[in-house]
Amino acid sequence: MRLYILLIVMLSIAIGCKRSSINLEEQAQKVEYFDLVAFVEAEATRLNDADYRFRKTVNINGEEEVQDIATISIADELAFLKSNNINRPAMVGRYKVDSIRNEQGQLQSISHNALDEKLALQSLVIEFDEAEEIAQIELQSQTSSRLLKTFSKATYQPDQGYQLSNQQRITFFGEQDMRIELEYLVGESERVRK
Repeated sequence: MRLYILLIVMLSIAIGCKRSSINLEEQAQKVEYFDLVAFVEAEATRLNDADYRFRKTVNINGEEEVQDIATISIADELAFLKSNNINRPAMVGRYKVDSIRNEQGQLQSISHNALDEKLALQSLVIEFDEAEEIAQIELQSQTSSRLLKTFSKATYQPDQGYQLSNQQRITFFGEQDMRIELEYLVGESERVRK
């Protein structure tokens, strides 16, 4: 546990206020799976210092509400990523990890796919840009019981925002479709990523 805390502290110090580019090859040697908690903490630190405004759109069963927001808690908004963290001792050996590289050997993506259909998180895919920085994180999860079936898909793109969709079927109550989108809008200064 102390090693894990030390790893997070070292990553936070190394990242500082820069974009949260985590060297995933080093991380893969130290931990079993991609650490969403460390990523979200680094993103929250980076984005708290950025000059963004936000537009949040919530659509529930076709009824949509849009709100422009000056400030927001990024850590709270990205909590859905943290809640899907599979980098825990109980998850070791439960996901198949694959990476794809281009012809020049640059990392293009890392995927984590559940080996058991009963696991809530079925797929975690991290895609990279030419600089091998995270371009997108995509999650797909599902749960099923006699009373409830859910399917969720989330996509996060640094400096752009996220889209989260959730379809639920509840016995005796019917279906509910929900979509939440948070868009990062550039403020007075240029984008952080440039």
